[in-house]
Amino acid sequence: QEVKAQNSLASLPHLLAHNSQKGWSSGDLTPLLKMASSNELLSPPTESRMIGMTFFSSLAGVSDESSRPAVNLFNEAISHLDHGHVDIAIIILQRAAGIACISKNQEMKAMIDNNVGCILYHQGFYEESMEYFNGAIYQWREVARLWRYQKETYENRSLHQAHLTLYNLARAYDADGRYSDAMTLVNEISVSPDSSQGQDISVLVYLKGLIYYHMEEHDEALKMFEKLLHMKKTSSDPVCLAAAFYGIGQILFEKRRLNEAMRPLLMCLTLRKKIYGKLHTEVAETLYIIGRVLHDQEEYVDALDVYSDAADIQQKVLGDEHIETLKSLCNIARVHQACNDAWKAMEACTKILQIGKKMLGLEHPFVLEMSIMRGILFHQLGQREYAHTALCDVLKIIGDPQLKPEDFLSEQKFLGTANISPCAGAA
Repeated sequence: QEVKAQNSLASLPHLLAHNSQKGWSSGDLTPLLKMASSNELLSPPTESRMIGMTFFSSLAGVSDESSRPAVNLFNEAISHLDHGHVDIAIIILQRAAGIACISKNQEMKAMIDNNVGCILYHQGFYEESMEYFNGAIYQWREVARLWRYQKETYENRSLHQAHLTLYNLARAYDADGRYSDAMTLVNEISVSPDSSQGQDISVLVYLKGLIYYHMEEHDEALKMFEKLLHMKKTSSDPVCLAAAFYGIGQILFEKRRLNEAMRPLLMCLTLRKKIYGKLHTEVAETLYIIGRVLHDQEEYVDALDVYSDAADIQQKVLGDEHIETLKSLCNIARVHQACNDAWKAMEACTKILQIGKKMLGLEHPFVLEMSIMRGILFHQLGQREYAHTALCDVLKIIGDPQLKPEDFLSEQKFLGTANISPCAGAA
């Protein structure tokens, strides 16, 4: 058993062999503290984006007296994280890391690196999170070298903790757009001796589905999410079950199977409202894609209601100056335009541009699409001079000498330009 366990960790994926001593080597967490000081951290798995993302919780029963101060600090930091005090937790973890280095406690250093990686991942610093996850893996490999001096229970626990860190790294790869690396890592984890536990299998299935979706391999992604749904129907994990319904609905929407997409999305919405309450970003996310289904089915009245509900949540939780809020407002404008309600479309479009220009800049595709729409709406309202001026301003930004303002008044020309927007696919 000892040899088998040691070989398992010694043969961890080659992706982890490089860059593994970074993380806490400098001991300077000032840049990290600046990045992760927003004090917005939810304990996983409270969101689907945190499925498979594991924080190591408090420790007890430490026999090594020299490590006890580091353990006490680690536990104190976990308590602060649970209460959302990210900045305080990081300062305490820095102190714990210093003591762990002095006492040469690789397990503690690995757990600290892992948790800091989770903090960074949660706040969107994916590349930085990889550095800390790799640092944790390096420490787990060091632990493996000492296994012959440890008890079997310690060996098994450390191997499992190492695999939890690998899950975290796979999620960071995926979030950073490194889909090939993420899939390679997930596949290597799946053939590991430690991946046979039920929770680990469901996490692997979910990650595969997510990565396949991001790689636009929709058939394979659908298989994974359907497998996850079958696994989770008999479990008490509503977060993962909701994620499975969402994944299925999202892929069916992408495959233009609109009628089939609606049922799993409504199931997801019901579950997420029960889990989070009505005022949550994951509820808004689900409402948004339901709105897109209705939009594409030309059920404009219902689509407008659903988009409005999504935007209301996003404005309250994320604020006006957030890309998800702007996407919902953009599609509200598009629905008004589709219903030939130019005044309401103009009102929505003007609000979007006021925020979008400040937040994204004039050259962002999102802002360009709304600027074009604004010019078209002026034309539809009979305000030809305003329309000409607005569309000329767009041409100056695009810089295409072959285009003329009147070109945008052609539906085909407009849609061809508008499709560069991240939300244009709804129409």
